[in-house]
Amino acid sequence: AKESNYTVHATVGKLTVTENQTQIVVTTTGGEFVYDGTAHGATVEVSALPEGYTLEAATSRATATDVTAEDVTASCDTLVIKNAAGVDVTSKLKIKYVDGTIKVTPAELTITTNSASKVYDGTALKAAGEITGFVNGETATFTVTGSQTEVAVSDNTYKLVWDKTAKESNYIVNATVGKLTVTENQTEITVTTTGGEF
Repeated sequence: AKESNYTVHATVGKLTVTENQTQIVVTTTGGEFVYDGTAHGATVEVSALPEGYTLEAATSRATATDVTAEDVTASCDTLVIKNAAGVDVTSKLKIKYVDGTIKVTPAELTITTNSASKVYDGTALKAAGEITGFVNGETATFTVTGSQTEVAVSDNTYKLVWDKTAKESNYIVNATVGKLTVTENQTEITVTTTGGEF
């Protein structure tokens, strides 16, 4: 064929490549944690990507340190998926997001006050006690306040003041309170009445 013998009329088609619409599932998982003074976050897991795509980033900023009144929603905040050309195409893909939650429950404080007893002698009966369970070096002021002087039985009470680094809302208190018992003095008393010669 000679080019001079022909007139060319061209209809040019289009080649269109669309992003893969296979559903990608992004799952954010939190959890339930007992308060320990540290921050608890969430992990993000992405299902298998179609061929030619690469996961660059998948993270969640959700976090909780103190005891939560309500569960904290944990979702994927940063998601970057690139195609073979290195272009971020996250917004063009079919993505299903599954959120999780983060819950922090109180740590347990254990308080024990001792029991004690004695025979009445006019002075106050007192006994010691202890507190355990503070986490991460936190503290509060713990004082045993029980006292019994007269003949009777009373609780060996305590006082806990949240005036230092520990927050009351982050703890639950489990207390075992002892008894202070003062009994009658049973030492025999001899009373002698003496008359005389008049």
